[in-house]
Amino acid sequence: MENPPFLKIILFASTALLLATPFFVFAYDDKTTHPALAQETVALFNLYYPRMALTEEEKQAVMSGDIGEDESARWMHHFYDPVYNRGLWGFSSSKVWALDTTAQAALDPAYTQTAGVFYVTNRKLFDSNTDYSWDRAIYDYVWADQKRGLVALGHLLHLIQDASVPDHTRNDPHPPILDFGSPYEHWTKRFTPETLTGFGAQLYQQKVEPPQFRILQQYFHSLALYSNNNFFSKDTTPNKTEIYKNPSLANVSVFADEFGKIYAYFFGKDNTSYRLVRLVLDKEEKDQLVALFDEDELVLNDYWQRLSKQAVVHGVGVMRLFFEEAEQERVNKSRWARNQSLSDKLFSSLFGIFSDPKPPEPLVDPLPEDALVLVQRENSEVLGAFVEQSTPPTPSLASPVITRMTGVSDGVIPSVGGSLPQVEIPNVALDQASDDIRSRTSNIFALSPGFGGGSQPPDDDEQHQMLLNNEEENENNGNGSDSDAFEEDAQETDDEGEGNNDNEENIIALSFEILSCDDSFIAEGCAVATTSAALVWSSDIFDASTTVSYQLTCMFNGAPCDGFDTEETQATSTIFYATADGHYQFTAQAFGDDERASSIIERDIFLIPHPIVINEVAWGGTSASSNDEWIELYNRTDFSIDLSEWALHARGDTIPNIMLGGTIAPRGYFLLERTDDETVRDIFADLIYGNDGTFWALNNVKADALLLSFASSTVDEVAMCNFDRWCGGSGSPSFYTMERVDFKVPGSNRANWKSALGEFILNGHDANGLLIKGTPKSRNSMHYLVSTNSVVTNDITLDAQSSPYLINRDGLTIRQGATLRIPAGVVIKLVSHNEPALVIEGALIAEGTEEKPVVITSFFDDTYGGDMNGDGVCGEDVGAQCPFAGSWKQIWFRETSTNSRLEGAVVRYGGRWFTNMSLRAMVAIDQSDVVVRHSVFEYATKRAIQLVGSQSVIEDSEFRFNIADADATGILVGGGSRIANNTFIGNNVGIDIQSGFAEIIGNKFLDNLKEAMRVTTLRPIIRDNEGSGNGTDGIVMRGTARSDDGALSIFPNSLPYVIESGVYTTLGVADGGDLTIKPGVVFRNKYDAIIEVAGTLRIDGQNTEDVLLTSLTDSASSTWRGIEVKNTGVLAGNGFTLRYAGQGCRRGSQCAGILVNSGRVELQNALIEKNREAGVRLNASIGSYFTNVSFIGHQEPLAMATGLVLINSDIGADTLHFADNAIGVSVTNSTVAVADPSSITYSGNLIDAAPTPWF
Repeated sequence: MENPPFLKIILFASTALLLATPFFVFAYDDKTTHPALAQETVALFNLYYPRMALTEEEKQAVMSGDIGEDESARWMHHFYDPVYNRGLWGFSSSKVWALDTTAQAALDPAYTQTAGVFYVTNRKLFDSNTDYSWDRAIYDYVWADQKRGLVALGHLLHLIQDASVPDHTRNDPHPPILDFGSPYEHWTKRFTPETLTGFGAQLYQQKVEPPQFRILQQYFHSLALYSNNNFFSKDTTPNKTEIYKNPSLANVSVFADEFGKIYAYFFGKDNTSYRLVRLVLDKEEKDQLVALFDEDELVLNDYWQRLSKQAVVHGVGVMRLFFEEAEQERVNKSRWARNQSLSDKLFSSLFGIFSDPKPPEPLVDPLPEDALVLVQRENSEVLGAFVEQSTPPTPSLASPVITRMTGVSDGVIPSVGGSLPQVEIPNVALDQASDDIRSRTSNIFALSPGFGGGSQPPDDDEQHQMLLNNEEENENNGNGSDSDAFEEDAQETDDEGEGNNDNEENIIALSFEILSCDDSFIAEGCAVATTSAALVWSSDIFDASTTVSYQLTCMFNGAPCDGFDTEETQATSTIFYATADGHYQFTAQAFGDDERASSIIERDIFLIPHPIVINEVAWGGTSASSNDEWIELYNRTDFSIDLSEWALHARGDTIPNIMLGGTIAPRGYFLLERTDDETVRDIFADLIYGNDGTFWALNNVKADALLLSFASSTVDEVAMCNFDRWCGGSGSPSFYTMERVDFKVPGSNRANWKSALGEFILNGHDANGLLIKGTPKSRNSMHYLVSTNSVVTNDITLDAQSSPYLINRDGLTIRQGATLRIPAGVVIKLVSHNEPALVIEGALIAEGTEEKPVVITSFFDDTYGGDMNGDGVCGEDVGAQCPFAGSWKQIWFRETSTNSRLEGAVVRYGGRWFTNMSLRAMVAIDQSDVVVRHSVFEYATKRAIQLVGSQSVIEDSEFRFNIADADATGILVGGGSRIANNTFIGNNVGIDIQSGFAEIIGNKFLDNLKEAMRVTTLRPIIRDNEGSGNGTDGIVMRGTARSDDGALSIFPNSLPYVIESGVYTTLGVADGGDLTIKPGVVFRNKYDAIIEVAGTLRIDGQNTEDVLLTSLTDSASSTWRGIEVKNTGVLAGNGFTLRYAGQGCRRGSQCAGILVNSGRVELQNALIEKNREAGVRLNASIGSYFTNVSFIGHQEPLAMATGLVLINSDIGADTLHFADNAIGVSVTNSTVAVADPSSITYSGNLIDAAPTPWF
């Protein structure tokens, strides 16, 4: 009898409640069939992978796990409908259940208890006794208990086996009471481990190979789709339900056997026929045939022969994947790390400074080389193709072909479903009919990497979908049959002149397709949401005497694809795995060994694994209403994408379940607003969903794992964090949204979700007109951040396409060993709140150019990176905030920083400082070395760059407009840095050198408000610098050369040196010090400036014009004190002029251009002129000598001005000239030895000498 569906549901639920046992929804029998299939799965695995063969004890562990999966309430998760991507009655599907560690653990009441802080903080992810999930199985096998890991593997094989049962893939619950039981499952109970022994070996002998997929979900989808699309269950035949379009009775042949039983025969994927279902006369419509699925031995036997084989080979594939991932876990320890409890993590964070927590030694040895390489067998049949998800169908029951078995009397068989009139039945033998009738359905097979192949398959959760359509489907899709393709290719050769031979008979017809393009998410062209491309090709050469080889090429961004083999091959398929998203172009050409060749065929594909992503989720609503939730999608591609086949739903098919529509623009956003378009008042929604009740609400307590799917295949998802909470965002009272951090990182990565900043970067207003703490339909605040963590321990390379970036109020520290690399065109802005700094303990590398500089500036700066704070453009819009010097703190290169480089950088508006800071600079280079070239530093508060103990290189850069502080300086130098060929414009001071042996070479100083350069140490090498328009147009110098400095020199520049006025502004040479003034040097000194010599001062010229020491204006209107040589000092001056000195003597002292007190001078080729009181005055000097020295123009004051004054001294002289002095020479108690008296000359003096003679 036939039971109505509602009665079936009621009885099913009632039985469940009354009996509280799952016995009536087993798929295969848990005591017979399931362990039998597990036994043969292990047997076949051992044959194909002998180096990984399981022992008898290990096999028994797997079988026990296979039996145990039907215990307790686990059975509710053993269904997976691949067409609608669902489990049974809202429960999670077996595909999800297999991976859901949390859900499986929740069956253990001891694990889910929350009493006691100690228990909660010490509970680990893999502590539950009821968890047999994929991750737990691998964790146990590697780290905890190998046997339990194999038991868990058995649980997973059970789920795979259930995916071969049509009842479980067509959501047909089947309690074995009344007339509800599953005929197929009841019939298969006869197969036990004893009766099925040898089945695996038989498959091995038949050369049936298992499929090889990269992720577990593919095995579920592949097997479930095969089961769903090719077989019926009792209550899902076309006359009972219209929700499945496959298998269709339009694609069957109908035969009657010798007993009058009528069967619909289906031609399967392996081109063999099998009985799909019995057909019987409708009880009411006597001329109609209806499908009857009962315990017909012939139908069920045909089912078992195919489905059992698929169950075993898919199980072998799962076992291979298990051991492969176990080897990965042994190396990367990711599951071990996830199993750390809260207390473990706290302990690691507190004590990790002393030592890093280490995992135990793994229980497994390293995987032997090639251990998981399939033992190859010739002409093997590969089962388990991954096919495209079926779309929700429009049921159709078309006309079958009606034939008849030999021995059946003449007559007619009614039509199926009334779609045909009565048809005569010819006498056709079954075996003959089977040979003549070709399949009308898709040919399904799995492509294995043959020729080419690209890089190794990726490890992330992407789906590699492969569908080979038959000739009719190619025609329907406009691709043509194989023969059509051959003709078209030949025609292309004629039209384009690309043929290899003028004789058409010598041209090979080539067919070349990218099968993955059947999954394209764009209508025009080929773009797929995966990183793999399945390529197939063939020729029209079928002559066994002719060998055909093929040559393929792959290009990506104008260069050959990594790992793609372009040598000739005889393979006809491959799977290419891309290493990067983008546009791939393939060519294929065929060559015969008879000198024939094909034309070249080109095909291209865009491989983009996550073309559209879930970008932002306002799961807590807004401050206007917690019901005002919204979700934002983002299109990562350059294509406009039709969303009619896309859906957004929660994992496990719970609410919300939103079918999308419309289009999403290239690089555009798509906004979904719940309730109405007032959720985000000032931004139009692209789609409005749900209502104002709780039915569509996102769960604020336990996160909804949102999935974004295309054609039922998951493209993106939202991760769940600890205790199934959202990984970011908040509800009342703050209402921050949850934002995605990086488009390119999978959404399943927990670290890829954070709370929105809720400040600085905002967009949109809620229903009450208040700012939303998120960024609906605009770039996420997280996307602006250089890093979502304020401390960075790994290398980061920014992307110019994602510029500008932001450093928020917490600042950013790059730890030692990490590098922040900034390519050309990137702009980084720092907020003013909390005066954030960029601290470099590792390396900072800026790689800008003149056209595309790297810019580090204020958040308020609209010149670079646009109006980032959204308040309008500074100087143009009313109320727009403008940047100011000191808007942010500084870039601080610390002592551990190495290999940092600023090339083509523009750094502006930094340098905020406080009284407790010693590094008061926009860029502080502290005990580290940085290379700076072709960069600009401007609008700093105090110093653009401060060097402390640094040996940096700063070249070809510009320092400008640093004037906010009285001492604002382009560069404050301390250390041995090289500063060359830079320009300093409009600063208070260009360069301030306070310490170190720096090299200051070839710089230009223009219009600086105070000094061009300020030097308070004599150690640097300063030469070839120039400038004009500066407040003090020179190098303002003071300092002392000391004995530990070694020999120091002052080098020439276009700018003069300037010694300032004041007691503490002398230029000195200490006892033991050695200082040389090089030719070309000019000193223009201020009032009261003095050079004090207690060591050795050398003037290293040849002629009087070589070195000049004079007053600031080089005129009598300004004078300076001159040079004072003390008792330990020596002045060895050759080739110089000294004038306008002798002013500002200290009280009680005598003045002169050169004043020698018990010291010694050796002067030659010198001009001493126009000094006050005296040109040279020697007091108690022994051993001084003068050669070719002129004393000229000493007339102030007139009564006493003297060219040379000798008091108590003993000197030598040769070639002296005294002219235009008040007194030429004055000698008191002194001895003068003159080599040639005629070399002493006089002219224009009021008194030539006193007394006379004086030598």
